[in-house]
Amino acid sequence: MTCILVAHLGEHVILAADKRAVQINPDRSRAALNDEVEKIVETGVGVITGAGIVEMLDEVKSKFGGKNFNDSGEVLESILEARKDYSERYSGSSRLDEDLRETSWVFTYPATEQGKEVTRVRFYHQSVSADSLV
Repeated sequence: MTCILVAHLGEHVILAADKRAVQINPDRSRAALNDEVEKIVETGVGVITGAGIVEMLDEVKSKFGGKNFNDSGEVLESILEARKDYSERYSGSSRLDEDLRETSWVFTYPATEQGKEVTRVRFYHQSVSADSLV
């Protein structure tokens, strides 16, 4: 399971993630596959990472890797689309609901607040909201 740490320090943000990839076996046990996975991807304006099902995570991270986005709504739209695509692909899977519940994203981007440049952190997790960012 991925561990992500975020510390918002006013003007700056520290974001860290472990580097382990894990496989979930049919019996629900988990096995480590690799300990050198780069989970944090630089965008044109910040970074993006996540925890959960790699297939969904990578769809969003690859879309924004090295690229700018104009507002966080673009990232939310991509997250919702990745979840929809995954749901359609695995509609018959007994794991679908759990996969959707366990998958989340975190990203940073610059903003201006009261005339001052700051870094914002937003995240998506279904347990908080299935259709918005926090």
